[in-house]
Amino acid sequence: RLVGLAMACVYVMALLAYTTVPLPDSTGQWCLTHTAGHNLTPFHFVGQVLAQVDAVGRRAALHSSVFLQAVLNVAFFLPFGVIGTRYLRWRPPVVVGVAALVSTGIEVSQALGIPFLYPCPYRVADVDDVILNTTGAALGILLAPVLLWWMPSARSLSEQRLLPRPVTPARRWTGMALDVLLAALLGTGTTWVVRAVRILAGAPHPAVLDTVEFAAGLVVALVCVFLG
Repeated sequence: RLVGLAMACVYVMALLAYTTVPLPDSTGQWCLTHTAGHNLTPFHFVGQVLAQVDAVGRRAALHSSVFLQAVLNVAFFLPFGVIGTRYLRWRPPVVVGVAALVSTGIEVSQALGIPFLYPCPYRVADVDDVILNTTGAALGILLAPVLLWWMPSARSLSEQRLLPRPVTPARRWTGMALDVLLAALLGTGTTWVVRAVRILAGAPHPAVLDTVEFAAGLVVALVCVFLG
């Protein structure tokens, strides 16, 4: 679940970054010399792809910007469907509906040029993006059980939280290794903190640890092991 939360946070930040940046350098001057269009015709990209096929052939059309943009718009919202279904446990209609609303909000923001920040649109608002993004979220719903099969649900974790688990040799060795690592880190850190404080207070700077510094680190390490 913690890995899922990290994935969701990274995806949200990527969603904001890829739909807003790069920003124009100068809003007023940029608006005078640039115009960002829009497309309100659904499935307009289909005609563009077919035109590419007629112009350069099927194989070359697969590498065209029009086709790749459509594919990437679908792929862009695949994680939305996966996270919404498997991590948030939303029902498929809810995932699709929220994905459509989020995509629509992005396109409206692009059409308005981010309200209160830019006086003109600086990116193309496209209704096809909403269609392709929503399609990607729907495909993510289908792929979620395959991609995130290892992630438990919050309900299953809460039901098993109080159930005792068997103490195996592997768990014992892992626990002892973590105790040693944590004790070493805290003990060493305490030793150097004590040395830094003493040096700032005017004490000499010995080449090796003295008794006070070593004892401070040892005490912290022992407290970490026996109380942790």
